[in-house]
Amino acid sequence: MTRFGNRLRELREGARLTQRELAERAGVDESYIGHLESGRRGLPSLTVLDTLSRALDYPLDLLLRDIGVRLPDRGELEDWQEEVLRALEALSPEERALQIEQIRLLAAARREQHRSVAGGRGQSK
Repeated sequence: MTRFGNRLRELREGARLTQRELAERAGVDESYIGHLESGRRGLPSLTVLDTLSRALDYPLDLLLRDIGVRLPDRGELEDWQEEVLRALEALSPEERALQIEQIRLLAAARREQHRSVAGGRGQSK
């Protein structure tokens, strides 16, 4: 079992929830909870951690601290990072997940564009 898996199980049992009940609250598959707790799945994304912490009624920052994940202090963030965080914090978890996915898609498109441009430079006509 992983540090995260142990802590997830402790929190779930402390909340007197079954794996099925936690899965339903978090909107994930019951087997996924079992895999997280047993260590067969690694640490989930921050979005999933946020969803699980809300389903357990346990603050995300405490969960992250419990499992040894250190987020930068707000004072360490650049202005644009702080602005993005403030904007995302104002959204519901579902809206936040959608915005994060849009950012990922934009970044992937940008990487693909750079690859295309770089690949075209090496071709002779």
